[in-house]
Order: sequence, then structure tokens, then C-alpha cells
Amino acid sequence: MKIKAIIKAVSLSLVTSFAFTCTSCGTDYETFSFASHKTAEKVAYKLIYDDAYFDKNASEYQTHLATASMSLALAGFPATSGIDYARSPDNIKEFFTKIGFNDFQSNDFGVSQPTAHSFGVYIASKEVKDYTLIGIGVRGDNYYAEWVSNMAFGDNPQFADGYYGASNIYLDALKSYINDFKISGKIKIWTAGYSRGGTGINLAIGRMDDALINGENILSPKVSYTKEDLYAYCFEAPAGRIATFDEGKILQKGDNYNNIHCLLNVNDFIPYLAPIQYGFVRYGIDYYLPDITNTLDYNLHISRVKDKLGGLGNASIINDYLIDQFQESLMLSFAEKYNPTLGNFLVTFMDLLSTGLISRSDYVKNNQQQIANLFSLIYKNGSPKDSLIDLIIKIGTNILLADPEEALLKDLQYNPDRFLQDLDPILKNALSNTDIDMGVNDLIEMVRNIIITIATIASLDNGLNCLISLCSLSNLKCIDYGNIPELTLSHMVSMDDNYTDGNLLSPATSYYQVSISGDNKEYEITHNGTLLAASTDLEINTVLVAERYQDEDIFYIPKVDNIIINSSSDNLFVEVDLMSGEYYPYNIYKMGLLNIDEHMEF
Repeated sequence: MKIKAIIKAVSLSLVTSFAFTCTSCGTDYETFSFASHKTAEKVAYKLIYDDAYFDKNASEYQTHLATASMSLALAGFPATSGIDYARSPDNIKEFFTKIGFNDFQSNDFGVSQPTAHSFGVYIASKEVKDYTLIGIGVRGDNYYAEWVSNMAFGDNPQFADGYYGASNIYLDALKSYINDFKISGKIKIWTAGYSRGGTGINLAIGRMDDALINGENILSPKVSYTKEDLYAYCFEAPAGRIATFDEGKILQKGDNYNNIHCLLNVNDFIPYLAPIQYGFVRYGIDYYLPDITNTLDYNLHISRVKDKLGGLGNASIINDYLIDQFQESLMLSFAEKYNPTLGNFLVTFMDLLSTGLISRSDYVKNNQQQIANLFSLIYKNGSPKDSLIDLIIKIGTNILLADPEEALLKDLQYNPDRFLQDLDPILKNALSNTDIDMGVNDLIEMVRNIIITIATIASLDNGLNCLISLCSLSNLKCIDYGNIPELTLSHMVSMDDNYTDGNLLSPATSYYQVSISGDNKEYEITHNGTLLAASTDLEINTVLVAERYQDEDIFYIPKVDNIIINSSSDNLFVEVDLMSGEYYPYNIYKMGLLNIDEHMEF
């Protein structure tokens, strides 16, 4: 019996049908400045803004508004890397001024040295038609000690503690602004943030949406607004809300929160915090930036991204696009992998950490304070010139240099009982070669415990494979590169016809995971007659991301019409799952947290 599986794209009330509606067809633009990720160097870039963006409902994704929002997020980075914290808002104040906003105000945290749980919030406003438009940017990079908040998950039954604290600071700043400037009547809010900043606004606007569901206005009785007046764009934002469910669906992903738009790069490790395996999600709709797993025209798009990166004023600092250079170790892997990606690796690694190794309660009890102490030491004398990942890479590099015989790796593979014995002298030597301004002895015990925790991964299924992958300096640089804000900016402008000509893509909100199993693995996968994959019992030839296990092949296929699986076998089983609504859809599926939208058997 010949099997022919036809996968049709499902209509899901997504935004892709109108994602490129032109809301600002003019070519006039301003120039705004942002602080480079690596150096806080001032970088100038093109800004296109139009008040008409806010004529549409907030629940409608607008490409031009999304790009302008990324610019707002970038402008919120501190304008200086030194101790002149009063100048931190210079870029965002200039940003607001150039597009006609007035009455600029920073909260106290925004003009002072960052602490473990501070949050810089910058606000301005303008009168538009019959309402007051309030613009809000936040500190989302170059924030030094605030980074520890990313790891403060805590035991709050609804939120991750660190992000919840940031949302409280945000809401307090907004309430104070409305009161200080005596704002009344109808308001609309435009807000954007990157990384931790994106999560701070995600929880703040999500909590405002929560209140509106209950008929509450939590800002001021003098102002009025609806959900459609709250325009929130969150870039590379971690998850900070514990999911709640109704008939198998996550409430925070429903229509009550579709005014919150989350733009995510699957190759950025930051949005994998706080782990979905602990039950955390983002409010609103998750959009995946183009990647090989969700975009058939990925090569076209990424060539544009590389061009945009090369045109930035700090191109010499951010260097070449590194993501596709990631090389996953295949040692002891349980699958043959085809076109393995950094994003797939990060999913596997976080799954190992959070489900195979550390529960949320164990993490909070045994690891969270250690990490907080580590950050307190790193930043106790101000702001070191290196970012966190730079420090990790520097320590990792020194460990590799201090261990030329690869004793630690050999211990993990062949003699784990010697691991701790060999670790201490190598670690001490590595830390002594860094320029971190702290006592080495103060740091050794904490880093030693963290390394021991990570090393335990080696005892888990596929754990050693992940660990070996992280022992590569080149791979660590790839992981670091995934979190560069300039990369997200380049993705956004490559999808915006204000910045790019030609056939444009849109962010994806779903993709297919296809499982194929059976005694005979001879089949083909095509799209409109173009061959995407050809399989035999021995190997797979494919342009897709795929994994071959002993009894199953798994493909990650962009969500398009007319994907056809053809086979002459009379014993082939095909299962198609539409991965939508979450950053880790596969892990949600495995854990039974979410009913998959589509399930077909042939």
C-alpha cells in the first residue's frame, strides 16, 4: 500500500496574513543612537516612526511598529559604561525628543548604579488626537549586577521573583509619572524592552491585562484605557509567569493577552529562562524570528541579516554572523543529527538541566543564592569591562589552557571519581589569570560548586554529548553571539519594507514536528515538487533539521502548505504535530502541559 501524507497549513488566527500591512509608507526618518552591546559605544541607526501606528488595535501585529519598538528597546540601554550613571538615559531621552515626546522622566534606578534587583525605567508622552500616548523604555542590556535577576526564580507560585520585582518597579514608575504630570483621560501606552527588560514589561502589561479582565484599572482612576490601548513588544524575553490552564490551553497565551508580542530568536539562550520545564511561560504571542526550523527561505533571509550587521557602525565589534558555525558533539548521542542547530542544542541542554538534574525547589535551595553571591563579588567594585558571557568565556578559555592534557574531560569520560581532585588546581590557575577584581579564594568555592552541578549532567542521557559541546571555545562564542541585540535588530529590519526591498518574510508563530517510524524507512518529503528530504534505511539526505533514532525519524518543517510525504512502504507511521504558542513546544508536548493543535496519523 502506497502512503501519501499531505500536510496542510492550519488557519490559526495568526498574524502572518497581515504582518506586512504598510502603516507608514513615507521615507522620512530620524537617526537614533544606542549603546553597543560589547562596549557601550554610541551607534547611530535609522528610525522610522509614525503616530498612525496607534490608530490600529494593539492586538494587531505591525511590522513597522515592531521595528520602531526594537529601536525603542535599544535606546533604553545605558548610554555610558562608566560611573557617570546620570548620563544613562541620554540616548532614550534623545530618542523620545526626536519623535515628538515630551516630559521625559527616569526613575531613580535609571540614573544610578545598577544593583542586583534594580530596573531602569524611562518614560515620556505626547498628545495624539484625543488621547495621551505614553512611551516607556527600559534598561535591557549593559546592566551589570542586574543580570543576577535573570536567575532569581524563587518560590512565588505565580511569577519568577526577579522578573516580578522588575514589573513592580515598572508599574510604580508608570503610576508616579501619571501622577507627577497630572495625566488624565484616555491614554495609550507604547512600551518595548530587550532581554530582562522585555520580561519586565511582559509581566507588567500582562498584569495590567489581568486586572482589566477583572474590571480593574491599576494605574489611576483619572485615566482610562483598554487592552487594545496597551502596545507591548518584548524582544528575546525570558519567561516569567507560571502557566495556568483552561481545558488544556494556557490562559496567558489566549486572546486576553494578544496585545503582547514576543519576538524570539531560537538561537538565543536568554529566552530559555525561566525554564518552561518549571512551568514558566510568557504573556502574549510568541513569534519566532526566521530560522532553518521555521523558514524555507532561511538562506535568503539570513543573507540579508548579514548585510544589515555589516552595515552597523560597530560592525568591527560584533564581527561575522556566528550562529551557523555551532558544532554539536555527536559523541555518545542517541541520534544521528542532520543540520543540527544551536537552537536545538539549547532546548536539549535546558531539558537536561531542569528535568534531568535540578527541580525548581532544588535550584532555589541549593544554587540561586550561590549565583547571587557570585554576581555580588563580580560587581562589588563597580562595572567590569566584560559582560557575563565574556567572563564565562574568559574563565572557560583559561580552564582549557590550564588543562592542556584535557584531564577534566578524561575524568568525566573514564574516571569521574578523580574529577574533583583534578578540578581544584586547574580552576585556581584559571581564575588567577582573569582580571576580575576580587579575591580568587572567594570565587573558587562558588564556581567549583557550579561546575560540579553542571558536570553531573554527564551522567544523564546525552549529557556528556552536551557537556563536550560546551567545552568548545568556538561554540561558547556562538552562544554568546545569539544574545547580541544588534542581531535581533538586523532580523527585524530584514523583515521590514521600510528598510529592505524584495521578497520579505514574516516572523513565524508555529512550525511542524513530523515523526516518521516503521520497518522500512524509504520515503521522500517534498514541497510543491521540490525535494526536501530523501530517506533510506541507511541515511537521510535533507535540507531540513532532522534526527534519526533507532525506531523514529523526526523532522522540523516550516509551516507551509503542501508538504507531501511519499512512500511505497505498507508499514509507515507518520505523526504530525503543529508546534505553536510556546518557545519549547516539543518539551511541552513531552510533559503533557499542552494539547497539540493538530494530530494526524496515516
